[in-house]
Amino acid sequence: MSIKHGEMETNTEAATQASGIPDLVAVMNAGVRYSARELGKLLGVRAPLLNEMLARALESGTLREAGRSANNRYWIPTAAELAHKARLEQRNWWCQGALTGYDEERTQFRNLCMLVRR
Repeated sequence: MSIKHGEMETNTEAATQASGIPDLVAVMNAGVRYSARELGKLLGVRAPLLNEMLARALESGTLREAGRSANNRYWIPTAAELAHKARLEQRNWWCQGALTGYDEERTQFRNLCMLVRR
């Protein structure tokens, strides 16, 4: 087997894996949670290829995952879940900067406490 032939096999496998995500989405219903075993049976795919497809779908944001255990649950988020996540992400924009003046106020308070007699 030549190196060029090996590269061609790798490219073919990558194309197969990339095309598996639309098949995965076509089999699933939005909001319904599926185990990896159920998805494997629905697609007729073995575990190694299914795990790669699921990893790619999770990275792209197409699927969500609940838990990291033997009975993982995967689902396509509904429009309400996506809107809720977007709203939560917008909430935290106000506190992105560094705190200013905190050390100075703390030093003043410490000095004041040192002046007070006990």
